[in-house]
Amino acid sequence: EKQKIRNRIAQDLLYEIASNLSLISLMSELIQKDEKINAEASDKINRIQKVAKGSTQAMRDIVWITNPTSDNLKDLITKMNEVANDMLAGIKWKFDFPEGTIEINLSPETKRNVFLIFKEALNNIVKHAEAKSVRIKFNIDDNNIFLSIEDDGKGFNNSANFGGNGLKNIKSRAK
Repeated sequence: EKQKIRNRIAQDLLYEIASNLSLISLMSELIQKDEKINAEASDKINRIQKVAKGSTQAMRDIVWITNPTSDNLKDLITKMNEVANDMLAGIKWKFDFPEGTIEINLSPETKRNVFLIFKEALNNIVKHAEAKSVRIKFNIDDNNIFLSIEDDGKGFNNSANFGGNGLKNIKSRAK
């Protein structure tokens, strides 16, 4: 019962923060339309708006991850499809997934790890790959989840030392 109360408080807090960030984004958009704003100020406001929108989406993702009613394969695939649609705007993409096995329940940890691996991989494609097309394949077989994400981007040296933590996080989550 205590854990349920904590979860509700956490979700209420996340909703409140997401609401405030949405308001910041909206206000930034309105300020940008003001003809009195110079180009430099407009660029800074645009960056504020992008950060607010990104933070709002991150909060929504956290709320979704912590929601126990979405601990199933159907909701995970739906969320992954939504995220791909948002993140891969302007890139041709295809998402292949099994139709018949979507009523499978997942542990919260599995749902969280698969979703965050997926999101990090798409983020890397958008930021670094310069890809024109992406193909996502998702399958589940004998309690194993298979996720393959391929793009036609410029690629990278897997043994190179990168400054970020994206690949390290993906490997750690996959384990």
